[in-house]
Amino acid sequence: MTKLTLTGLFLLAIPLIGYSSLVSLDAEEVIKTPRVVIAKKKATITYRGYQLTADEISFYPSKNLLVAKGNVKLKKDNEIDLTAAEVLFINLPQTGKVDKKKTKKGQKQNVLVAYDVRGKFQNFYLNVEYLEKRGNLLIAKRGCVSQCRDFDAQVCARSFVFNLQEGLGNARNVVVKIENTPVIYTPLYRIATKRKSGFLAPSFGLDSYGNFIYQQPFYWAIDNHSDATFTADLRSGGMYGIQTEFRKYFSSDFYIETHNHYYQDEAKNKYWWVGRDFYRRNRYLLQGEGYYGKLQFGWAYPSDPYYYYDIFFNKEQLKYLSFTQSYITYTWNTRYFLTNWRTVYFYDLTTTDRSNDLFLLPDGYFYLKPIPLKGGISFDLTSEATNFYRNNSSLWRFVFKPRFRFSKVLGTTPITFYVEPYLITYDGKEIWQNNLNKSASSVKFTARSLLYNFDLVKSEKFSWFSLWEWVYSYDPIKNKNLPIFDIQDEVFRQNMLTLRGLNDFNYKGRKFAEWLIEQPYNFYNGYTLPTSGELMKGHWLPLKSYLTLNPNDDWSLYNTIYYDHQLAKIIYQSTGASWRIINSDDLQLRIKGGYVYSEGANNERYSDQYYYGFEGSYKKAKFKFQVNHDNILGKDTRIYTEVGYYRNCWGISLSVERDYNRDNGKYEWQAFLTLSIMFHPLTVYLGGS
Repeated sequence: MTKLTLTGLFLLAIPLIGYSSLVSLDAEEVIKTPRVVIAKKKATITYRGYQLTADEISFYPSKNLLVAKGNVKLKKDNEIDLTAAEVLFINLPQTGKVDKKKTKKGQKQNVLVAYDVRGKFQNFYLNVEYLEKRGNLLIAKRGCVSQCRDFDAQVCARSFVFNLQEGLGNARNVVVKIENTPVIYTPLYRIATKRKSGFLAPSFGLDSYGNFIYQQPFYWAIDNHSDATFTADLRSGGMYGIQTEFRKYFSSDFYIETHNHYYQDEAKNKYWWVGRDFYRRNRYLLQGEGYYGKLQFGWAYPSDPYYYYDIFFNKEQLKYLSFTQSYITYTWNTRYFLTNWRTVYFYDLTTTDRSNDLFLLPDGYFYLKPIPLKGGISFDLTSEATNFYRNNSSLWRFVFKPRFRFSKVLGTTPITFYVEPYLITYDGKEIWQNNLNKSASSVKFTARSLLYNFDLVKSEKFSWFSLWEWVYSYDPIKNKNLPIFDIQDEVFRQNMLTLRGLNDFNYKGRKFAEWLIEQPYNFYNGYTLPTSGELMKGHWLPLKSYLTLNPNDDWSLYNTIYYDHQLAKIIYQSTGASWRIINSDDLQLRIKGGYVYSEGANNERYSDQYYYGFEGSYKKAKFKFQVNHDNILGKDTRIYTEVGYYRNCWGISLSVERDYNRDNGKYEWQAFLTLSIMFHPLTVYLGGS
């Protein structure tokens, strides 16, 4: 292809002198007449960011019309990459600017028209007979649209009308196809690429009690800073209701979201109410959270303790929730201190007795950050006042823990010393009713230092880095019977030296193993067994070992062991392994397994479980299988299977899960089928019991 000479380009520019946006033209042949300019044979023209290539490009100055025919390719940045049989630019503006007054009247608006079009247009892939772009309006006829280049899932229609600025459009006489096979027909299909109001994909099927369920959400885009979702929930077992969600940003530091539910439950004396303490016809959930500056708040109050189990049967993290909490928290964090004030209400979901619910009314925490003093000494302070309220009585706890830190170099070894006097006092009826101690005070001394911090082995390919430190803790307090609410109450007599080592193993610049070992020694005669909490005699606490092996991407191993010297046996171990046994272009297969065991001083088992399974893929298909078995119960506590087939723009998966409910001694199972078309999932609950 040859480029136009300067003379030819000058002659061509004469009829285009007013079209400043038409910046260049390349062609092997140019024909110029008073009526038309024709560029032939590999003609390329650039106009307002568009790059147009065709066998023939014709320009009609009197009509402001540009026509391209034959092997047409149209590109614009990363937004447009189309091929077409014919492309027209109608009403080209001579100044390169659009006349807004004329545009409003529908006159002289720049229009792009294309025939037999295939390719990318912004976030879509098109295969249509007719395409028209008129301002922000995009019109397509007789064809298909997809979000994937290979059109493995597509929406085909007689016509599409889409507003590019609003991100909203409609399609008529629509057929949704998967792998070119029709699966859904609808006379009207709503398209939205931006946040717009409308119905979302429903969920339906059978719940864990065998009842038919249908959930239909509706999304409301209120404005740029707030939205809401309304979900109708209908169940054949006799329960129906509505869920509402509302989210709003009032400002950059003020946000609230709420989740409110209301149900009417007609299933008295059957289904899920059998064997329960009471029946509730009107059921509800009031829940939300937010923040305002340094203030954070949240609330969660269900009508009954069974609410989460019944409503969220398909969400395991909510179904087995043991408590909810409502709170108000104020946090102020500065360079010198951190303070936190909060009020918390813990709703106990394991009982219908609301007197067992726990309140913190209030809890005030203040931490004075380290202040440098003279001689390399620094000082910090932790203090807290908490009122635990339950059963119409309260228990106050006051914590006061100052700490001094000092570093000293002995020879070439730096040692850090901590001196921590503390006072914990309690006040309330629970103290004398349960014969608990009213206070605990002592001075805790801690020292720590590195022993070794070097490469034991370092060669061109292999290195072994080893870090060892010792920590000495001394607290002469006598063991006391204190109320135990959290870690602040866990004070105990110490005269303990702990040796800890961290080892990293590297081969060819890659860490393939890590080993952490820890051995405490108590100069006092006694310690608490970590698995059962039993008091033991002896100085040597259990040896702890943590090992991780990961030599490559194909397999890995982890192992944790607690070895008790007095019992002369392993009281806890956790082992797991993963091995990718097949790794080819088409087939991936990885097997997994693990074992957990713990026991007390009298050989009583507290856990004895193992799991095994596999996961992988074959071409576009994926699969997973896992079994959890409890040796103490002698039962499989969980069996999970999932198979799926996934393409670029659609996927389908089936999952089946069978769980053993330890509370009622029965098995529960659930099955879910999920179909996703162009990233919009449709979930069907196939059943449960």
